[in-house]
Amino acid sequence: MQKTIKIILGSFWFLVVAWFFFIENHPYYLESFSYIGRVIAGLISFAIACGLLLGIEILLNKFRKRSLFEFRFSAVKAIVGVVLVSLISLAVLQISNDIAIYRGGVIFRDSESWGLLPEGAELEEDMELVLADQTIIADSDRFIEGFPSDLQSSFTQVGAFKSVAFTGSRILIGLLAILALNMAAFSFGKKILKTFKIKEDGENIAVSEFVLSTAIGLSAIMLAVFGLGFFGVASFINIAIALVLMLSLSAKEALSFLKLLIKESEPIKKVDAFSMFVILGGILIMAYNLLGIIRPMPIGWDDSNYYLYIPEVFAHLKGLLDGVGGMYNWELVNAIASYSPDAFLPLFVNFWGGILALVVIYLVARLALGKEQSLMSAAIFYAFPSVMFQSSMDLKNDMALLF
Repeated sequence: MQKTIKIILGSFWFLVVAWFFFIENHPYYLESFSYIGRVIAGLISFAIACGLLLGIEILLNKFRKRSLFEFRFSAVKAIVGVVLVSLISLAVLQISNDIAIYRGGVIFRDSESWGLLPEGAELEEDMELVLADQTIIADSDRFIEGFPSDLQSSFTQVGAFKSVAFTGSRILIGLLAILALNMAAFSFGKKILKTFKIKEDGENIAVSEFVLSTAIGLSAIMLAVFGLGFFGVASFINIAIALVLMLSLSAKEALSFLKLLIKESEPIKKVDAFSMFVILGGILIMAYNLLGIIRPMPIGWDDSNYYLYIPEVFAHLKGLLDGVGGMYNWELVNAIASYSPDAFLPLFVNFWGGILALVVIYLVARLALGKEQSLMSAAIFYAFPSVMFQSSMDLKNDMALLF
């Protein structure tokens, strides 16, 4: 009876994820069922990634002289698994949907026709931006056919290897950036906790200490960026020096953060159906969220003119903005990523805020629920369409502020 209930719950959970994430929640496709391919690609990618991870684990066990089929979990393995699913999904989709990259001037569309925007000119009110230089196009054969013949020559077909290398490099840069920021926040926050002899108690000490240390460290980073901005010296170099100084003052805690990443759990003896469905759904969502961050769409109007406006102007002026008042919060963290010309780094910072919010959801659920039910609660929360949209395609600050 218990197995039947778990299978029913797991199947319902996966159908919810498949429907809302892959079909209903993608605004860039008019045909809702065009995303069925993503579900299939995700399942294939998950199976291939699991096979690769298991193979690597067996080789490591042989090198360490452990039992070949002794499997252990760690944060690094989870990160590698999500990245592998993302890249393999992209490669699988590449086989079925040709990808091309556009190289040329800005293509616009008005009420009458298509056109190329003259160099140095700006879009007028009745013009709609269609494509900018270096834009990646999925399902390119059908997409390119809709353009006038003189514009079709501006598209270059991209093979699976190049598209995976392009996306993989940006995912790697983004993950390393948020890991570095998290290490600085965690280590300095933990140093403050030790200095003032503040200790956590309860059965979730490790998780709650991580959350509390990161929150205190992020507050310190925000104060540092705000202080540099107050004196008008908030350049990228000065902010980097402040972060390095924080790390140097808490070197021992930074080392403990790195150990936390590679620390392995006890050998996994069994994985039941309930846990398997949660793991499958969570990995697929995070994997496609990573692909959503490295997306072919530019940052939206509301993001660039509201949520990202303050960090970008702050980075440009290297100082505080007059009249902003209480709007400074997560924008001070986003400002660190805004020194980069690439759009995906601010998106990765917001992705990081969502992951931290998930940890908090888990801790709150643990006050009343068991471990499995708490993990399920966090996973269901992450599967909400509005939450996923803000974790992969939007720059709103809601998830970070929830943390």
